Amino acid sequence: MEKLSVVDDSGTDFERFLSFARKKGNAQCLCAVVCEAALLEEGEGISLKPVTCIDLPLNKISGFQDVVNAGGLLGHDWEVMCITMLEGIGGTIATAIETNKRLDVMLEFLRQGQADRMVIFDRNQQHIRLSDYDYGRVLK
Repeated sequence: MEKLSVVDDSGTDFERFLSFARKKGNAQCLCAVVCEAALLEEGEGISLKPVTCIDLPLNKISGFQDVVNAGGLLGHDWEVMCITMLEGIGGTIATAIETNKRLDVMLEFLRQGQADRMVIFDRNQQHIRLSDYDYGRVLK
């Protein structure tokens, strides 16, 4: 399966992510799965439990807080946000059916332990890679 992200593997913050996505010029929708995180019992890795899903047209996002507000996340416990961008066709935004299919694929990635196939941000808007991340930092 191909990687669904729109940023390179070197890591980035949320503002650079948005800037990169906007340069593509196509109508896009941000798809996000917001998760709680827990250390695995063996201490080897992290388990992500989906809390909610969010889809928001790129042109409605000026910053991270817009995504948090759209998801109704204020006052809720969550540690990371897994994100992909979904491009529309012919200058139109993706349909609700296409968006829901993308979110289903993202949820399946989480079930299969393949969260790193998505772009992941912590609550501080920092891009993280779970494969080489300080898990204690996520859970503080």
